[in-house]
Amino acid sequence: MLSDTALMQDAADLLGYLIARAERPGVTTALPLAGARLQAARQVLTQWGMILPESASDDLRWPAACLPPLEVRRIEAGLSAATRRRLEVHVHPVVDSTNAWVAALPHGDRVPACLAEYQTAGRGRRGRGWHMPPGSGIAMSLRWDVSAWTALPPHITLALGLSVARALHDLGVTGIRLKWPNDFQVDGRKLGGMLVENRQGGQRKRLIVGLGINVRVPGDTHIDQPWTDLETLLPGGCPGREHLAAVMLDTLVRELSGFPGRDPASLPGDWARFDALASEPVRAEAPGGAIEGIARGIDPHGRLRVETAQGVVALDAGDVRVRRRRA
Repeated sequence: MLSDTALMQDAADLLGYLIARAERPGVTTALPLAGARLQAARQVLTQWGMILPESASDDLRWPAACLPPLEVRRIEAGLSAATRRRLEVHVHPVVDSTNAWVAALPHGDRVPACLAEYQTAGRGRRGRGWHMPPGSGIAMSLRWDVSAWTALPPHITLALGLSVARALHDLGVTGIRLKWPNDFQVDGRKLGGMLVENRQGGQRKRLIVGLGINVRVPGDTHIDQPWTDLETLLPGGCPGREHLAAVMLDTLVRELSGFPGRDPASLPGDWARFDALASEPVRAEAPGGAIEGIARGIDPHGRLRVETAQGVVALDAGDVRVRRRRA
């Protein structure tokens, strides 16, 4: 019997085979698996949310229901010249998580960015899982060296999220909202999210910025909250994934390049334009106990302001969970 590690590798190899066939349809590519191992790998892909049509093993193809596989050259072609000079873009069929992958790379002269069709251990905030079937969205991370910064600006996560929200709005998602601290929503449904981590190794300090956006998610995908995707929001006008990835990489690089000296004074006003929680009753679960009140925007440090019976409390993004109270 195959170990879990071997089975995951077989599934990754099968996904890589499907991608190779889709990218080079006229080139003969050898199927890496056969027999029971092939069937087991197909079952894993099904568990990941990719349904392969029934066909002979030598005619397995990338499903038509999925968006075309991501290609590095097409992403790079969409980048601005300035970003292209700075970035080193990697695309993989499967990784544990794109944040972990870029974090593990040795130091180099260029900014590494990683995109993956599937993450076996994709993570959201506070260690929550992040599930996105292969070929259904954007799962990407980049690593930014902050060794020269004297301190990490406390508002940087929200500033990055705000820059992504603006970019999505410019792409036509006019109803985009930010649910503090790092969720992108439209009409209360999650479109994507961001995870920013501070890592240190030796003398190097790095910021790992992870971003996930739903593009075409199968309707039967199990997600533990209301969700939406770009194809639903932009029927007939949804950008291709490579273009979307290039826009997001350009956006993040441009925003990060303005730190650490960016003045946070304008952040509360800018955030208010996209604030999903403005004037909403909220319940925040913090280490010191639950806090209930009315959300009143953010302060220049990126903290959520909650008006309670005892006064306004500023909540730190790292310590709380926010949920709308049910009527």
